[in-house]
Amino acid sequence: LSALTVPAPASAEEIKLDGTWVLTVDARGRQRDYYLELKQDGSKVSGSFISPRSGSFAIKEGTLKEGALKLVVPRNLGDAVRIFEIVAKLGADGTFKGTLAVDGNDGGGVVIKKDNTKPTVVGRWMASAGSKDGEPVRSMIEITADKDGKLSGRSFSDSGEFPLNVVKFDGKKLSYRLVLDFGGEKVTFVVEAELKGRFLMSGKWFDKADANFGGPWTANLAAAGGGGRGGARSQGNRRPEGRER
Repeated sequence: LSALTVPAPASAEEIKLDGTWVLTVDARGRQRDYYLELKQDGSKVSGSFISPRSGSFAIKEGTLKEGALKLVVPRNLGDAVRIFEIVAKLGADGTFKGTLAVDGNDGGGVVIKKDNTKPTVVGRWMASAGSKDGEPVRSMIEITADKDGKLSGRSFSDSGEFPLNVVKFDGKKLSYRLVLDFGGEKVTFVVEAELKGRFLMSGKWFDKADANFGGPWTANLAAAGGGGRGGARSQGNRRPEGRER
């Protein structure tokens, strides 16, 4: 009877690390959440350690052996590089529990759980639109959803505030249009991008009237409470470099 009620322990062979995980650090009663975007190739683990406050950092070394997950992450925090080392053991419920060491010192306990939240583009994103002839155009875009789930949004930069038109997201791909006025001439740009995990979108932008004119487009989810609505490099509503009519 007990065998019917007690779940079988999860094994390293059954766990699929690919995807997003929530990492909760408890240091002397103070908790902070981070995220892990993981990819697994046999016993090797790669990906990113993501802080909503300071950005994304590549995992330098990662392994999963006999239910033990080990990750080494150098974090460049401006004035110094801190080495985060996570060691956690897989439990019967599919959750990893272990410890964090920072530069070899105790950084607290950790709990790592699979993130099963529904993918969304709702939020504030720091976007960069590149071109072959000029510097990237940077801005912040803010996407919201009404009670029926209909999406809308705005783009912010030192050049001004502009609405996003025809905002669509199918669970994986985002698209929208942005109309800008260049000296009395209104030009419609289209952005098409794919959501990568929870924190990155990448794709392309192009002129609706000339799909051959455009370039790469990327966006990173802005830190909670940060980013502001200004601060992007002013473009003065100039034409993108290399534009020809």
